[in-house]
Amino acid sequence: MKLKDLNAQIDEAKKALENLLHQRQAVKASINQRHKSLVDRVPLEIVCNIFELYVTKPADSYIDIEGPNGQTFVLTRKTPLPSPLPLGAICQTWRHIAWSTPRLWTSAFVDISVTEDSDAALEETYKFKAQMLSEWISRSGSLPLSIRIVCGEVAPYGQTLRVVQPIFDIVSINSRRCKELDLKLPARLTNRLILSPQSSGYQVLERLRIFNTSDDIHPTEFSSGAGQVLIAPKVLDLNFVPLHELAISWNNVTEVTAVLTAQSEVFELLRYAPKLQVCKLSVHFPDFPAVNHPHLLHPKLRVLDILSDPTGVILSHLTLPAIEHLVYDLKGRLFPTDLVLAFLARSGSGGPDFRSFGAGGQGGEFTIDDVKSNIKELHFLDAQFANDGADLIQIGRAAPNLTKLHIALASSSSSLNAFYRALSNETSSATSELEKMGQVVGNSPPLLPELEALQFIINRRSDILWNLIPEIFLPFKGDNDHFRPLETITIGRVRGRDEAPTSIDEETLEALRDLIYDGVRLSAWDVVGSKTFNLIPMPPERNPENGSSDKDKISQAA
Repeated sequence: MKLKDLNAQIDEAKKALENLLHQRQAVKASINQRHKSLVDRVPLEIVCNIFELYVTKPADSYIDIEGPNGQTFVLTRKTPLPSPLPLGAICQTWRHIAWSTPRLWTSAFVDISVTEDSDAALEETYKFKAQMLSEWISRSGSLPLSIRIVCGEVAPYGQTLRVVQPIFDIVSINSRRCKELDLKLPARLTNRLILSPQSSGYQVLERLRIFNTSDDIHPTEFSSGAGQVLIAPKVLDLNFVPLHELAISWNNVTEVTAVLTAQSEVFELLRYAPKLQVCKLSVHFPDFPAVNHPHLLHPKLRVLDILSDPTGVILSHLTLPAIEHLVYDLKGRLFPTDLVLAFLARSGSGGPDFRSFGAGGQGGEFTIDDVKSNIKELHFLDAQFANDGADLIQIGRAAPNLTKLHIALASSSSSLNAFYRALSNETSSATSELEKMGQVVGNSPPLLPELEALQFIINRRSDILWNLIPEIFLPFKGDNDHFRPLETITIGRVRGRDEAPTSIDEETLEALRDLIYDGVRLSAWDVVGSKTFNLIPMPPERNPENGSSDKDKISQAA
């Protein structure tokens, strides 16, 4: 009986303690309400804005959610990782604000990789993920959504589909609000989601990204089938997805980034998308299969990045009258001067009139005066140039409206000294190089008169004629009032750890510092592995911030 009485007294004491603790919490909450901290006195609108900034900052972490039975689930994996969940763990007030601010919940990221061993654990994990995704989307109100679904490890298709189908259904039901859809999935799962009968349509979709993680690509995995829901994105990002099997409408597509499996798909893509303006392509198997492609004219395309075209098939079969920006990765090959000139000539003429001019000028007499290109930016990557870069002089004459030029030399390429001399506005140097090429005819216009930015990435076998850089800023021959609007020059020289550092003589170094002091954004670096070494260090007394940036003094300083 005595033990029973003691247990009863202990229970009463526990209840009394719990009651006192509850009363203390209530008193503390009341005090906090009367004497709010500085943070609590911030207006609600400002708090919401701060929360928005927080959830959009980059973060290299995962969101771990504690589920039933003390299990921990990884709900999302994404960098940057926008997550409002930690805000709700600070205090009750912040939780209420975060949970009732729809703008914090418009980006949902779910990892549906199947990693559980047992069927029971698998069911529990994905039931919880579906519940969390549903709650997450419900807090976004009626705002447009950005949804990303990734899948790494997978079980057999049937088992995987069974557990992820509820997640797909949630996305499909909310498809009418999807502004961005990012899918990194096996092809069969991607098709299952896009063509789900639960979908209410993707009326506001602007960006669609599909990364096919399947080891093998089977066209039927993307086949549309009956009752398809057409997706009509504006921006498309594709990786190893067969274009002709993709169940989308191409009529609204204006921008594409794609890794394709054959050169023929490049021309398919351009035919499918009549409104395309920006196209960035990499062909994974550029030489297979070998197909004789018909010539294609695309009237809208402004930006073209070609990261793999070793035989020149793509560029030689295109005419792009609206082209303003070209990136061409040569993969270490010799620069195809005639092919690029013919492309610029066709595109500048507004039609395929010059398409018969192939490599070496075959098909008719080709002269540099035939080229009237309006292109603004050229980027030639991993390229070899013959004749000390004399071919670049021809490209420069063919593109007089060029504002930005970026050259990255292949490791086996030699110097560009001929081009440096021709670009120099020192009369004797420039004229001499043009005369050697037979390109001085009467009063030849200056080379690249509209150039604003110049970038060189050179290698151990080449160097820069540093003393000619100031001369690029001199007035044009016979016209002391006009010179290039050049504002930026960036030079990087890649060298090995055992090679001697790049050396610039003191007189030239001082002239380069004068340019920087007068407002030119000039930077030069030795690149050794992951380290960079500044080749034009500025003394503290010559900090450009302490001097004038009047660009009218640039030619005088040079």
